[in-house]
Amino acid sequence: MNQKAIENKTLTRARPDIRHLSLAVGLSFVALLLGISTTASAQSTHGAIVGTLTDATNAVLPGVSVTVTNKDTNISRTVLSNDSGYYEATALLAGTYRVQAEFPGFKTLARDGVILESRAIVRIDLRMEIGEQTTAIEVAASSPIIQSETANLADLKTAVQLEELPTLSTVNNWNVVITLPGVQQVQGRGIFSFNGGRGSQGEIMFDGINTPRLGYPLAGIPNSTEATDEMQIYSSNNSAEFGSSGVVNLVSKSGGNRLRGNLYYYHADDKLNSKNPFQTTKARYKQHDFGGSVGGPVVLPKLYNGRDRTFFMVTYYGNQIPQNIYYTKDVPTLAMRGGDFSKSSVTIYDPVTRQPFAGNIIPTARLNPITLKIQERFYDLPTDPDPTALVGNLRGTIPAPTHENRIDVRVDHKVTDKNFLYVRYNWRGQTQAPLSSLPSVGLTDGYRGGKGLVVSDTHLFTPSLINEFRFGFQKSPNRQIAEFAGNEVLADLGIQGIEPSDYYGMPDFRISSFTGITAQKHLDDMNQIHQATDTLSWVRGSHSFKTGVDLQFNQAFGPSVPNEMFGYFSFENFFTGYSYADFLLGLPRYSRRAGYRGDRDRHSNDMALYLQDSWRLAQKLTLEWGLRYERQFGAVDDKDLMYNFDPATGNLVVPDKALTSGKINPLLPSNITVVSASQAGFPQTLRNPQKGNIVPRLGLAFRPSENTVIRGGYGIFIDGFGTIVIPPQTTPLFGYVEEFRNTNRWSPTYVFPNPFVGTGASSGTLDVGTTSAPAFDPNIRNPKFHQWNLTVERQLGEIGVRLSYIGSASRDLLYRQYLNVPEPSTIKYDASRKPYPQFANIYYASNDGMGVGNAGSDYHALQFDIEKRFGDGLYFQGAWTWAKLMADVEDCRTEFGPHIENPFDVSRERSVEAHSPRHRVNGAAIWELPFGRGRWLGGNMPGLLDKIAGQWSLSALFFIETGQFFTPYFTGKDISGTNILKGIHDEGALAGLRPDRIANGNLPDSQRTQNRWFDPSAFVIPDANIGRFGNSGRNILEGPGFNVQHASLSKRFVLKEGTTLKFQISANNVFNHTNLGLPNADLGSASKVGKITGTRGTLENGGPRSMLLEMRLMF
Repeated sequence: MNQKAIENKTLTRARPDIRHLSLAVGLSFVALLLGISTTASAQSTHGAIVGTLTDATNAVLPGVSVTVTNKDTNISRTVLSNDSGYYEATALLAGTYRVQAEFPGFKTLARDGVILESRAIVRIDLRMEIGEQTTAIEVAASSPIIQSETANLADLKTAVQLEELPTLSTVNNWNVVITLPGVQQVQGRGIFSFNGGRGSQGEIMFDGINTPRLGYPLAGIPNSTEATDEMQIYSSNNSAEFGSSGVVNLVSKSGGNRLRGNLYYYHADDKLNSKNPFQTTKARYKQHDFGGSVGGPVVLPKLYNGRDRTFFMVTYYGNQIPQNIYYTKDVPTLAMRGGDFSKSSVTIYDPVTRQPFAGNIIPTARLNPITLKIQERFYDLPTDPDPTALVGNLRGTIPAPTHENRIDVRVDHKVTDKNFLYVRYNWRGQTQAPLSSLPSVGLTDGYRGGKGLVVSDTHLFTPSLINEFRFGFQKSPNRQIAEFAGNEVLADLGIQGIEPSDYYGMPDFRISSFTGITAQKHLDDMNQIHQATDTLSWVRGSHSFKTGVDLQFNQAFGPSVPNEMFGYFSFENFFTGYSYADFLLGLPRYSRRAGYRGDRDRHSNDMALYLQDSWRLAQKLTLEWGLRYERQFGAVDDKDLMYNFDPATGNLVVPDKALTSGKINPLLPSNITVVSASQAGFPQTLRNPQKGNIVPRLGLAFRPSENTVIRGGYGIFIDGFGTIVIPPQTTPLFGYVEEFRNTNRWSPTYVFPNPFVGTGASSGTLDVGTTSAPAFDPNIRNPKFHQWNLTVERQLGEIGVRLSYIGSASRDLLYRQYLNVPEPSTIKYDASRKPYPQFANIYYASNDGMGVGNAGSDYHALQFDIEKRFGDGLYFQGAWTWAKLMADVEDCRTEFGPHIENPFDVSRERSVEAHSPRHRVNGAAIWELPFGRGRWLGGNMPGLLDKIAGQWSLSALFFIETGQFFTPYFTGKDISGTNILKGIHDEGALAGLRPDRIANGNLPDSQRTQNRWFDPSAFVIPDANIGRFGNSGRNILEGPGFNVQHASLSKRFVLKEGTTLKFQISANNVFNHTNLGLPNADLGSASKVGKITGTRGTLENGGPRSMLLEMRLMF
């Protein structure tokens, strides 16, 4: 930034009143007593059955007794219709219900088989006939497939669909999320964009309890597929009860009065799979998945009978992959190990005599004993029969089996007729064993685990006043530890100068042109969330109010050891002319060691308030309105070991306690000033959390006829920061890296065993201008996401059709800049032109780029969706989305946002978003083939023939979309005079700079090939120091489209009444269509640019065909 802009930047200096979690609890409790509601993001999973009672003349009937009964548990709820004939039975668990209406002078009317999904509002209007009340009219219900009561857009997949569809995921089914319209995967990960939202603007929940979040929602510890009753996806215009515009919620299965269960086994084998067309051999693979479930009433003979009262569901999932890791490494030849380079074309020089070694052989006496120990212990002998081979000369396999276990338990209990309780607990343990580098280094001890709890208590004060209290947590540990203790390795090798440490790991040896010797650094962290909510529902007259209280406590903690903890040693072609000869002489080009100031422990507290009302203005017209207030307290380090940067002074700012903690890096250059928050006028949290976050939600639903609804809505959503937006906790203040360089080829400063002495470029202190610092504006604002839709739905028999226009806009998005660079100029870059010469760079995040400009995004889409709920042996759903998503900055999965290329101009970043194709068609189908007894064909088929020809099913998933977008780039040249050479620090950042664009670059479809997907000649790499960045925009090229279909075929055998055996075979990419990945876009790589060398890997499973076999016993 120029200095004038920095001086004019206004920072809020007053210290805010930072409340603690205890005060937030107190305020929320008071708000609840006053009838004001609070929630952050957790949601009730209950649904409601509503409707209007009329007589034969269409006159409304008040005072009618309506009883809804869950057919699985036999638990009933009775309500009365109001003066408008309207009834509403709310706070109901998902299930199949019987609805019965009774009124003196009228025949009793019952509707059976009403399907209620979680959080759904099902309208069942009842027309009663005059007659004896003892006379009953039974009607087989057909639950409406269209949503007639709310403005939001939502879809779900039921347990049957999750089991039958060929998702080829036996445990998580995250790939099911993107089978629904308006949902996209962001940057090839399990992070989702919902109708134009950012990846960080969604939520993942399990039974209404949030998962932990960093800069995006973590996957947490989801219910296994077997334990999931429904997967719900809310993608547009959620009510004020929701904190996010896009939500995935997994609802767990519960038991009923009937004992039921299953046992299953899945098997995957590479022999059934197709070869990747870009690989010469087929990857070997085997996988075994097994488990089962059982649920029913809790019955203890002679002690307790829980029928109609207490129910349980227990599921187990196991996974074993007895895999071998195949490796190809580059190691020194046998001759080189002894110092013999006579077969090498490189002349080996003696740094002492400055002359070549005789015969290109280093005398044995000159070989460093430390490096010989390193070589003996960690460099495996080559396996290539060619003694001179250096590339891929070590090949083999190493056993690396992995396994996983999951347990899910749920208990539901009717305490009284007015009190209902359920508890759900799940646990996961998964071992992982990746190979870090060489076989001798060993496998990483990896473990991903977790546990989650949900406790829900529902109390009926009256049939129209219902309260639900919910408490839960999600804990997600992640351990990745090397095989060796760092101290043991250092002692064995004899390397000196590194402070002892109890962590696991080892020194890192990087030798040019050879496989490095490195191991996983000690990682053993935890992300967790604790949450408590209370929701109050009140039906009064024509209003249905909902209020509640919700508190969230996010934590992330554990060791994050720096890579240089046990030393980092780089050997280049510097001293002898060949890297491995340098290594044998014990002469690193540079060495690094790190100081570790302790684990990074952080937390954040969130709360919010909302008021939501569904107001029935008329029998056919419902208005939804709501207000939501959110208060996100700033994330902080538990020990105050954090800092920020003050652009006005160039000082680093720390909390008052940290300044005198003794934890600040003693090696900082003297011209870097560290001041306390009080001195700088910063708050002690180093950030002023935004207040006044009050946002509206509006919706309207109009039913011009029984089978048609017109609905629409508008809402504003506030981004949640979680624990990611926190002042920096590591280098250069709390943890540091020292670098020691050998700068004179003929006079080394240091040599093994102590590579940390001498007077090199860095010796015992950090160089002036070599330290970088990430930072952010202490007044950053939470981005806001505006979303709206207008929808027309029509039910045609058992088919629902929806046409929607959906729009959204993000505002105040965060992005980052290189703050410590001069403005673009034809003057060649010189460090003296930096605004802050004491730093290498400042990576600064803000909403407005220090006055450069604000960033946002805009989305417009047309969606067509058609669905038939499963019935008569058939289910299908299909959708087409036509969309355009424009964004000022790339979605890089973190709230901090990406670094813009030119830190002085954000406007040039606006482009289409990479992950959002223009057209997308997707859908699913399940068809029970009409053969066999009770079917259309062969209804009277003999028993033996029926066992062969009957009970077959087909199911399918399909995805078709136009190409994703990408950006051409070049590397290695400073064209702007800023010393900015490439994008850094961002996940998915461009590997270089954008060029000049002199033509379109997108070839016609007829000219696109795997070896020339776009026209590289449409781009020119600018000359160095032309004083500007390239004129090419982001994401101006379109990649290959995507076309994949999955299918499964299953056969059921009825062993006896209530017991069925099923066999199923599923094929991922059943037609083995090659879905090409993105082409190489590096303009500096003439032999590779424009060529495609791989397939597209996504959650849609678009790679080569793979198959899965299943056997399932159901009882």
